Amino acid sequence: MRRNPIPPRVRDRVEIILLSDAGWSPPRIAIHLGVCGQTVRDVLQAFLARGLDALYPFRPGPVPNTVHLDRVAEELRRLLTEERTWTSRQFDQALAEQGIVLGSRQIRRHLKRIEASYHRTVWPLKHKQNPVKAKRTGRCRSNAN
Repeated sequence: MRRNPIPPRVRDRVEIILLSDAGWSPPRIAIHLGVCGQTVRDVLQAFLARGLDALYPFRPGPVPNTVHLDRVAEELRRLLTEERTWTSRQFDQALAEQGIVLGSRQIRRHLKRIEASYHRTVWPLKHKQNPVKAKRTGRCRSNAN
């Protein structure tokens, strides 16, 4: 573990375990590391209960539903094969027909997960742009979008 890059929190927990094994008391470890004594006691109790798994932060929440994730990915890939441009709202409607209800943020996360690119279909600040300056810089979008 010392040779592999590990997160700082895990490194601190390893140090707590090693100092405790060296005979240091939880209050002394807490002062040395600049943490609360209860934190040290919690780490030690978790290590005794769960072993090395206790060194890594516990991820709250339910276990990811891989069946659902794979189903969404499969449907998105199928929809992306069509020759058209999709908006997140259109993806939402198409997926709802298949019984998959997702919001636009979730759809973007799923697209990122399957490494599909996402591009804006509308330039959202066009109403604030000076058309002359925007045309000069090449950032003005036409109304054809």
